[in-house]
Parts: sequence; structure tokens; C-alpha cells
Amino acid sequence: MLLNSSTTVHIHTHSPTSLILTPYLPVHVRRYHAWMQDPHIRELTASDPLTLDEEYAMQRSWRSNYDKLTFIVYSYGGGYETRTDIDKRNRQLSEKGMVGDVNLFLFLDDDDDNNDVGNNDGHAVNDTNNININDNGNDDGSHDRNNKIVIGELELMLAEPSARGRGLGSAVLLALLMYVVKHEREIVAGFLSDGYDGEGEGRNKRICKERGGDGGERKGKKNTKIEHFRVRIAKDNIRSLKLFEGLGFKRTSAEPNYFGEIEMRRYPSTARGWQEDVQEMMREKRLDGWEERQMDLVE
Repeated sequence: MLLNSSTTVHIHTHSPTSLILTPYLPVHVRRYHAWMQDPHIRELTASDPLTLDEEYAMQRSWRSNYDKLTFIVYSYGGGYETRTDIDKRNRQLSEKGMVGDVNLFLFLDDDDDNNDVGNNDGHAVNDTNNININDNGNDDGSHDRNNKIVIGELELMLAEPSARGRGLGSAVLLALLMYVVKHEREIVAGFLSDGYDGEGEGRNKRICKERGGDGGERKGKKNTKIEHFRVRIAKDNIRSLKLFEGLGFKRTSAEPNYFGEIEMRRYPSTARGWQEDVQEMMREKRLDGWEERQMDLVE
């Protein structure tokens, strides 16, 4: 997404480890491609294998699209490279300290009753943790598109084993959520005005399937809010289920869906709204020092 093309997000955890989220740049592609050679990671993220050239093309596509927001996750302290490795050489990023990525995908909801469990195929995993917050983007023309609800799907992958089991998943998710809610109006407006054509593009098979079909144009819509966040987690992935329960996600059903996944959703508090909700969660997780910086990153 162009919105975050020169943005870094910094957050400090209670432990010595701190995190930096950066745009997904060409310098990251080889390490990301290496991660995706692991069949276990591909299985957890429901991803198709890509060639290195395809991975570079994907990076370019994601950088310019209005329906995808991607950050690479860096961890410094606790045995990783220091922050000077991020800022040195005219802010030239490197592979050092990369531990994963986190994404937001935007969709239009076609469900008349948004509180019902839809037939959507979101996927989430633990510390290759994928948060999924999405709904079907297809439009059959039977509803007034000006009234469509925007739903976000989040995906988190901590690909480096040494980054897992340390509480970094919650911190990364909250860092991204704070960025999203602070820029919610811009993000949603860009998505709705981009004339999304419904063409599925990406390595995630379920997302491509949901985006296929008659996506249609979104021009002229007045929505400025993300209605809810949703995640689907493999029923045996106890660590992820606990992670998202700790972030206020609620199960929509006690039983898994056809794909063996438990769906969980998070709605904003009626009185407070998204930003205060995220700030409260950050206080509960003892996170501080959230900071957004605009940087002239060298690619």
C-alpha cells in the first residue's frame, strides 16, 4: 500500500526486545522467499510456492495496491541486531533482524446479517500467526454497494523460530492495529476509491479465491470505517486461539468450520471505538513507546 511506503512503526515491549515494522521492500524479498520454502510455513499460511521472480513481482504489486497493507517485522535487542542496523547507511534496510511480516487485506462484506457466521475461508496461525479478518469481496449486484461494509483481514507470520513464544505476536499485532486505526479513514477511502476489479492476486490461496469473481467497482462509496476484525485458526492451534482470546477476539461458534478452523471476531467497543480499544490493550500488555516515523528509505 502506498500509504506506508516510507513509514516505519516502532514499539517497545516490557522485555528488552523492541520491534520495528517497515515497508516490504526489494531488499526483503530473498529472505522472505527463503522462509516460504519451508513446507510447514506454507501450510500454516495457506500459501502457494512462488519462484524468486514471482516473489519480486508480488512485492511490487503489494507496494502499490490499495487493498493490501504490508509491514516487515524487525526485532532488535534480546539477541537480534541493534536499531543502528535499521537506520545506518542512509536508512538502507538489510535482512538483519527480520523475523516475519504482518498484513492487512481489505474486503467488502456481502452478508445481510453481519453478526451471522459467513461461509468465508479465513486462516490464522500462531507464531507463524495469521490473523484473518475478512469477508467475501464478491458482489452479485443485489445490494446497494454504497452500503457495503468494509472488513479487514490481518495476517501475522513470525517465521524465525527464535522469535516465537516470547510475546512478540501480541506486540506486532497491536503495533499494526494502532497504525490501522490511526489511518482508518485514509485506508478505507483509498480502498473504496481504487476501483477494485475483483482479480485475486497473491500467494494466499484462500484470499485469491475470495477475491475472484465479480468484484466490481467501488467508486462513490462513503464508508470510512472497518466494521470488524476476524480471524480463523486451526482448531488444534491452541497457542493462537489463546493469543487472540487475549486480544479480545470472541468465537462465533464452538465448532470448527469445514476446513477445521475456529472463527473469532473482534468488534470495537460501542462507547470507545477502535483507537481507545487498541490503546487499552497496549496498556494491558505493558507496551509503550508506539511511534510512527516517515523515513526516506533507500531501496
